Amino acid sequence: MRNLNFVLLILSGFSFCGEWEPIQNMGCGSKQGISSSGNRVYLVKQCGSDLIFQRSVDEGNTWSAEVTLANNISLYLQDPINSQADTVLVVYFRITAVIQDFLFARYNVSREVGDLYMLRSDDGGANWQGEVPLTSGARAYRLGMDIDADGTVHIAFMNHRPGLFLPDGNFGTWDVHYLRGSPGMPWQEFVLLSGDDSFGYERPAIASNGQQVHLAWMTPRLGLGDCAANDAGALIPACPGTAYMRSDDGGLTWPLSYQELTTGFSQYASRPSLAFVPPASVVIPFDVFYDEPGNTGLDVHATYSGDDGNTWSPNVRLTNGNTDSTHGYAASGSLTLPLAWHDSVSGGPQVLLQESINGGLQWCELEEVSVTTGSNTPLVTKSAGFTHVAWLDGANVRYRRRPNRWPLTECIGNLDGDLDVDMDDLMTQLPTWSTSAGAPFDQDGNGYLNLIDHVILMNQFVPCDCQAAILP
Repeated sequence: MRNLNFVLLILSGFSFCGEWEPIQNMGCGSKQGISSSGNRVYLVKQCGSDLIFQRSVDEGNTWSAEVTLANNISLYLQDPINSQADTVLVVYFRITAVIQDFLFARYNVSREVGDLYMLRSDDGGANWQGEVPLTSGARAYRLGMDIDADGTVHIAFMNHRPGLFLPDGNFGTWDVHYLRGSPGMPWQEFVLLSGDDSFGYERPAIASNGQQVHLAWMTPRLGLGDCAANDAGALIPACPGTAYMRSDDGGLTWPLSYQELTTGFSQYASRPSLAFVPPASVVIPFDVFYDEPGNTGLDVHATYSGDDGNTWSPNVRLTNGNTDSTHGYAASGSLTLPLAWHDSVSGGPQVLLQESINGGLQWCELEEVSVTTGSNTPLVTKSAGFTHVAWLDGANVRYRRRPNRWPLTECIGNLDGDLDVDMDDLMTQLPTWSTSAGAPFDQDGNGYLNLIDHVILMNQFVPCDCQAAILP
């Protein structure tokens, strides 16, 4: 072990920070999805009823021409596309029914439901296999999807079940179903959660890491009755919170009970996303409704587990402004964790982003991604050298990127004393490293973890960009 000043001298040649590049208009789109693997970035969108695909092989600098993959489809949040190595998967819906749930009972709002279908490419989106039906006779709605390193696909979706359920009567409920697909094996479907009230279980979010599969969702809290879910005062039943559970055998079995993560709130505290951060962190952003002096609306919170979801830290409140800050989405897989949402603080929806440099424990300064109001529902992913955000703006999909931020050298000088850095391992790693787009990574494009592990994961310091971070 040696003094950290020596590490500073070694790394001083690297540039760790970058700024947002100009916004790109990706054209027609009412819904979207984005994913990345290595240096490739993949974008899907729904234009009319067509499924449109584009890819970039240079991390979003240039994009291929649009390709229509399917017709008469619908995309739903929050993960219609996912990728792992050369495999790219797109899951979409074919509408079979317009159903009336509690939203119709209260606000005359119907929902379009249907069956799930999948398209697969095994060469990075250059060619696509035929359409695969995943369900038959389903009344499916929103979904979450992830792919394991071994190719196992995990899909969670909400499915409407007709019937008479309190407090809204004969408008059915929502269950959470889980689909598991392993290479060479038939798809398996499980009902993980069965609703027994008119709200049920909604908006599942899923992420995997080896044999561990993490799941979060909107869960009913029957004892709280109705509660407001946005700044317009819309009331929904069973005042939902956010819940979590984990499978430890790759999704083959699931626990009979789950953890509610929002027991400290008597108001709406839901609409979760979920991200896994190596080696063992799980981060779940969610919305909380406030009606307090100077602030009526939703604010973004995040809760963090550093031990694979066994225990959870107190949640962090990331926003605190009047009107709604909502629809947070966090990207899995990278040591630094970007979280994007849309925000009405400036008078109309715009896209904002905050990043955690230590796996969700602490959060950095606020970044403005969109510069005009009207932007909403952002999704975010990270490639080898860039952070990518795609969002909706009117009838179009917008896209923006910035180099990944590694504020290591600027921050080391702010630390007192020595860090527990294994210099022999550090020196072994450095000769294989190169620089691209302002960020260091190994020849495979994803090996920065080995070095940063010694400096961040073991010590959990607050980087320079996080000096004013909101702490738990």
